[in-house]
This record gives sequence, C-alpha cells and structure tokens, in this order.
Amino acid sequence: MSRTITRATASLRARRLPSVLLHACLIAVATLCFAPESAAAKNKIAVIDLRRAVADTEDGLRVQAKLQQMIDSRQSDYEAKEKAYLEAKADFEKLAKTKKTSEKLLRKKYAALEKMAADLQVAQVSYRREMQRQENELTYPIILHMRQLMRRLSGENGYDMVLSKEAVPYYRADLDITDRIIQMYNASQSTGATGKKPAGKKGPKSATKKGPPPSKGKPKIKVPKR
Repeated sequence: MSRTITRATASLRARRLPSVLLHACLIAVATLCFAPESAAAKNKIAVIDLRRAVADTEDGLRVQAKLQQMIDSRQSDYEAKEKAYLEAKADFEKLAKTKKTSEKLLRKKYAALEKMAADLQVAQVSYRREMQRQENELTYPIILHMRQLMRRLSGENGYDMVLSKEAVPYYRADLDITDRIIQMYNASQSTGATGKKPAGKKGPKSATKKGPPPSKGKPKIKVPKR
C-alpha cells in the first residue's frame, strides 16, 4: 500500500497544473478562430511555457510549498492507516494458523480486514481528488492574471496569437515570452492592483521641542504688589 500512495503522489506531482495546458489551448484556439483569414500568413506569433510561468512566479512558488505541505500531511495520514491495516492483517494471519480460533471469529476478523483495505482505497482516491481540487483552486487566479498580461503584451508587441509550448514542436527562441510574463506578473504583484509603488520606509521624524508638561493641582495666582 505504501508503494501505491507513493506512486500516486509521484503521479500527482508529475501532472502538476493540468488546467494550465487547457487554458493555453483555449487561448490559442480562440485567437485562431477570430484571426482574419487574409492576414493568416502574416500573423505574429509568440510562445509561452505556461506550466513554468505559473510555477516560477512568486505566487506559484508559494502555491507549490503549500501543496507540498498538504501532500506530506496526507502521506502521513495514509501511512498511519496503512500501518493499522498491516498490523490487523498480521494478527489475522496468526489467528488463522491457530486451531483454537473459532470459524465465526475468523470470519468476523476477515470482514473487518476487508473493510480496512477498502477504506484505504477510498482514502487514496479521495486524496488524489482533494489535491487536484486544491491545485486548481490555488493556481486559477494566477492563470487568469497571466492571461491578462498576455493580452497586454500582445497589444504592445503586435502578437496575433500566443501558443503553448507543449503545442508547438519547434519555435525560435526569440518568440518565447515566458520569462517576460513571469517578470510582468511579479512586478504587478509587488506594485499592487492600483499600480502604485510600495511605500518606502519613512525617514526619522525631526525632533520637536516639547514644552513643560502642564502642572497638576490648583493654578497659582499672582498677587500684584502695592
């Protein structure tokens, strides 16, 4: 069972950001559909490795760290359940070898063991689905913002379409806008949604002289001299 969850974890990591490719294909298809036929031969194309773009942003690195924490937590939980199953299985095998154990008790133990095995399978499937859901939920805002940045960069440079690297067998290196999009994304997050630069540290305040504190008690009355 430990090998099963390990393979499942490795498979999950290998298939990180599946929705990225889907969004990239949708962008490419939409652009192709609305491109004028007469200008098809003159289209200016850019290419992006959207998987790396999402993963290498500051937000993407935080998402990966959070997902890794969840993977480690789920792995520990699964291993605890697996250990309990293996111990129960060993106990059942010992009882099965002794002639003193009744057939009724053996059947009861076997039924409980089968239920534990089924629960492990359910936990594995639930684990994979939860990881996929969390991944999609955490990466979706990054992908949406990157689509906006791709539109902006396309408008600035006259790109007619932006294709996913996975969908292009060959392209010139100068057509790759991955690093540019990563830089734009990180810059947009550091400046904030309003485009204002983050406030720097304020300098030390100039020292102001303070007058003596007000005296407490009854005020003194000066008596004029005669």
